[in-house]
Amino acid sequence: MDAGRFRAVWRVVASGGCSLALVVGGAAGLPGATPAAQAQTRPAALTSTVQAAPAAVRCAQAGSTGLGAPTDSSPRTSPPRSDGAVAHATVTGLRTGRHACFDRVVIDFAGGVPEYRVRWLARGERLRADGSGRVVPLQGERVLEVVLLGADRFEAARRTAPRLPAVRSTYLSPSFEATVQVGVGVRTGAASRVSGLRVFEIGGAHPRLVIDVAHPR
Repeated sequence: MDAGRFRAVWRVVASGGCSLALVVGGAAGLPGATPAAQAQTRPAALTSTVQAAPAAVRCAQAGSTGLGAPTDSSPRTSPPRSDGAVAHATVTGLRTGRHACFDRVVIDFAGGVPEYRVRWLARGERLRADGSGRVVPLQGERVLEVVLLGADRFEAARRTAPRLPAVRSTYLSPSFEATVQVGVGVRTGAASRVSGLRVFEIGGAHPRLVIDVAHPR
């Protein structure tokens, strides 16, 4: 039986899978080749067709392996404490970050996570600072308000403008009557629309409240 030349081509597809196509051709015309040595293998030709997956695909992949985009936009409140005790906390910072399908707002505390309320303000409603009632300018079509009850912060009001896909600006107030107010200006894609939220708290040595806001559709 005549031996043949083999040409192997690796094909890389966007899904990450690989396939090997094996093409066999006649070996006639190879001078001096013995029957046992007529088969020769050429170096494999690597052709890449990897393309960036669209945002919807990236979110679906993230949802299958970790946290996808949140979808529930309803107001949230802190769960009842198992021991009935409510932490009196000090707010130590506010951070933001971007993920595949959502932006994350993290509020850091010392002394535990206090009671909280998270809600979307009504369409067209603007955030007003506790105590003074002054309008707090925030970028984005809608405003997310977080009220921290039984919390202190003895620093001046702080604003940031991270300009992430969803979280466009933030406001962190000083405490007023043991209450701290947080405002988040959110890009939702339309003033009539609100985004999905995921809210959870983390205890331990570095307690914090985490709020995930879905990217605009």
